[in-house]
Order: sequence, then C-alpha cells, then structure tokens
Amino acid sequence: MGYKYTCDERLFEPHKLTPERAYIVGVAWADGYLGKQGLRITSSDVDWLRALPDIGGFTAPIYARKNSNAADLVINNKALIPVLSKYGFHNRKSITGAPSNIPSCLISHFMRGVFDGDGSVWSERAQLRVYIAGNEQSVEWYKSVIPSGNDFFVVSRSGDSGRISGRSITNNHYCRVLQSRNSVAAESFLKWVYRDSDGARLERKYNRFVSFTERKGAYYSMVCPVCSEPFERRSSTDVYCAVCARVRLRLCNRRAYHMRRNPETASNDVNDYRTKDELDLFFPPARLYGSRSRKNQKLLEGIKAAVEASQC
Repeated sequence: MGYKYTCDERLFEPHKLTPERAYIVGVAWADGYLGKQGLRITSSDVDWLRALPDIGGFTAPIYARKNSNAADLVINNKALIPVLSKYGFHNRKSITGAPSNIPSCLISHFMRGVFDGDGSVWSERAQLRVYIAGNEQSVEWYKSVIPSGNDFFVVSRSGDSGRISGRSITNNHYCRVLQSRNSVAAESFLKWVYRDSDGARLERKYNRFVSFTERKGAYYSMVCPVCSEPFERRSSTDVYCAVCARVRLRLCNRRAYHMRRNPETASNDVNDYRTKDELDLFFPPARLYGSRSRKNQKLLEGIKAAVEASQC
C-alpha cells in the first residue's frame, strides 16, 4: 500500500537542486521549522502555500490553523532532515545560523524564496524599499550574496511585541532586518531575484514591484516646458531638461547680479535677462515660493482670498 503524500528527499540534494527546488529551500529557510518528523512551513498566504508542492515536485498536506488565517504545509519525512542540514538547517535557525552550501548559480532563486517568506516591499510614488528579516548571522549572509549588498544595511527589530496572523509574538532580540538604502538598491535586488521566476514566486509581492516600475516610468518621464523635448528627471524637483536648466541658472545668476547692483531697475522675470542667442527660449513664470507643499498652497490660497476681498 503506497503513501498518500510523498516527498523524495533525494530531489533536494545539492547536486540535484533545480531553480524551483532552490526556491522551496529558501521558503523553508524563511518560514519553515525542521522538527523530529520532518519539515513544516507556515504562512498566511494559503493559496501560495498550496502551490509549493507542485513547484517542488512533491506532495504534502495543508492544515488550516484554528482562529487564524495561517496554514501549515507538513512534510513528514525523517530522511529530509539530514539533507536540509547540509544547507544549514537546524531546529533553532530563527535564533542563530546562516545558510550554507547553496550553489552559486541558484542563490537568486533561494533568495527569492527567503524574500517571499521573510521579506516585504514598500512603494510610494517613485520610492521603493526592501526589507528582509532574519537572525544576525543570516542577514549578514544575505547581504554578502546580494549583488547590491553594499547598498543594504542591518537594523535591529524595533518594539517589544507584535502580532503575526493573529498570533502574539515577543521580540526575543535575535531578530535583525536587512534594509535597502535607496530605491536603486531595492530595484536592483528585485530585478535580480525575479529574473526567470515564472511560477515560483509570491504574486502579491511581485505585482507590487510591477506596479512600482509602471508608476516610476510615468513619474520620471517628462516633457520640458521650454524646448518641448522629453527627458528623464533625476529628482522630484526637476522641471526642465538639463540644457534648459543650465540656461535658466545663467539667467538667474544675471538677475541676482543686477539686483545687487541696481535693485530699483531689476526685473523679477528671468526672460528679461536673455541674450540674443537665448531669445528662442522662454521660461514660464515660477510658482509662488517655488514649492508644492501643503503649507505654501494654503498660503497662496490665503493671499488670493485677501486680494479678492480687497477688490470687492
């Protein structure tokens, strides 16, 4: 009589590891627990958890937790324990220890599994940040294998307690968080882990990255209001293309020089300081105070209201 669920431990040997199985090993490192009977993976993304056996080429039951949105993927196979131990697994890996013996060609797939299990991504406008939790040794290992690891830094988990999927947790002060310094590092990391990742990924986090790339393109692609040429702005304060910005800077310097020497005849319009070679460029009037902050918008509205009241 055969078993209902089967998982051949030999499939996870280092010399037989595939990108899909390396991803499963990464997920197990992040959300798994290696006990006496085998491996248990816990997650609140139940649909994604159900897809893991098909990705790894094995079968295993899924048990829903009572009074919780989480579920457990249980692989009862004692022979799997020494195989996973080759990758640094032990029953206290959340507190100490780092991954080992991961083939270099499969590290990106392993890290994608770690990120889907213990990572998070934050995005707003054209800003992107990546966070990966782990113990002190593991996050240092993550930083060493990530191509843009120098642009990541490690911080301690703040707070004394929290909740995960309805379960109360206590900060044991072993937790560390690997965080990207800027959007460039975060985008570089996500491009690296999501390369050749079809089917073996958590779509919820991947879709957030895709929406960021779409939003970033619309945010940075602009048309210069002076020369009507398209350009990619480097910061949120860029309004003109590089050529027109240099011309406007020269005009502002001329205006500042005139205001210092002859303030009574100086003009506020930078277009009055153009030379014959610059007459084909016209710069629109700058906004009041040159800022889009809420404080200055309210100030502008107050000034307009005062002017309208004086005209009545």
